Amino acid sequence: MSIREELEQRIAYLKSISPAGAETVFNELMAALQGYFTRDSEFELQMHKTMDKVIVEEFHLNWQFEHQELIDPWIDPKDDAPLGYEDLRELFDASGTFSEIANVSDREFKAAFYTETQNTSGGGGNSTAVYKNRYVDKWVANLAAAPGNELESLKKIMQYCAIHNYNLEEAMIFEHKGRHTNKHEIEYYAKRIFYERGYGWVIDLFNLPNYKPSYSEILPSWTEEVKSDDS
Repeated sequence: MSIREELEQRIAYLKSISPAGAETVFNELMAALQGYFTRDSEFELQMHKTMDKVIVEEFHLNWQFEHQELIDPWIDPKDDAPLGYEDLRELFDASGTFSEIANVSDREFKAAFYTETQNTSGGGGNSTAVYKNRYVDKWVANLAAAPGNELESLKKIMQYCAIHNYNLEEAMIFEHKGRHTNKHEIEYYAKRIFYERGYGWVIDLFNLPNYKPSYSEILPSWTEEVKSDDS
């Protein structure tokens, strides 16, 4: 079951324990959730750009060449790596919203309801009390802000990798590096990037057209046999 399906089921449960007449609260929340999972071409392009840098970084970190000195030296990642650098899944929780939806207790959620007076249509000074919920107010705001925040976070990861790989892409193409002296199987890099670092998870989460290896389903359990004589 996808995260989206889990969230929708959990929201349906919260609705079932809520006061009668609170439907508007959940309509607002579901609309915010739909907006969160609807991403534009800018997000897709930034995912592609960030993955490019991460892929180059992984190959640079793990490949050794006969003439390694022709390639800019790898700079080990520091403690200042941005959030999501090691695991992209850390970014995609809408500022803790998904965790809170999953874990808020029935008592706390029901206690967060309050009423707000709103003018009714047609004027005449008529007003009515409508239900609101403090948790839902926060979740809706977080879901609205999250796509922009996540886009900026992807850019930070891309820039961080670019700084540590300065000039590497050009050196990998133009320098005569000689044979490989050490190299992992290609599945190692696929597992590292798409599974362990969470890029495949995000692609699936938003149904993005970004590339995933055709053998992705084997990656969580794939084990490597390193070939020391690969050239």
